[in-house]
Amino acid sequence: MPTRPDAAAKAAMALYADAPRADRAHVRGRWWTAPFTAVEKSLPTTGRVLEVGCGHGLFVAYAALTGPQRIVVGVDIDTDKIAVGTRALAPLGERATVSVGVSGRVPEGPWDAIVILDVLYLLPSAEQHALIDRCVAALAPGGRLLVKEMDMAAGWKAR
Repeated sequence: MPTRPDAAAKAAMALYADAPRADRAHVRGRWWTAPFTAVEKSLPTTGRVLEVGCGHGLFVAYAALTGPQRIVVGVDIDTDKIAVGTRALAPLGERATVSVGVSGRVPEGPWDAIVILDVLYLLPSAEQHALIDRCVAALAPGGRLLVKEMDMAAGWKAR
C-alpha cells in the first residue's frame, strides 16, 4: 500500500521540479500508486541495485536517497522518460542513474538486488519468464529479486 511521502520521497520528487508538467504529474501519481516504501525496505542497505523498467527513475532516486551506500541503476525502453529521468537524477551523480535499455535485456551484473515494479504485465508470458531468468542469472550470490506486479483483475489501475 502506498504511503505518504517521507522526506526522501519528497526529495526524490523535487528532483523533477523542472520537468514538463505531464512528467511531474506522472511522477507524483507513480508515488501514490506504487508501494515504493515497502519495496525499498526489502533492499539491501549497500551494494548495486538495478530497476528494470524504471520509467522516469523515481524509485531509482528514492532508493538512492534512502540508502546512501547503494548504487542504483535503472533501465527502461522509453527514451522520453529516460531523458527526463537523466536530467532529474543528475544531482545524485553516480549513485542514481538511468539509461535506455533493450526490452528483455538485463544489464550485466552482479547485482545485489534487482527490482521489477509493474512491468511484467506488459510482456507475454514467455517473455516474463525469460526476463525473470535473466534477472536471477545477473544476481550476486545472496542477491534479491523483488517483483511487484499489479492485479490485472482489479480496479482502474489495471485499465
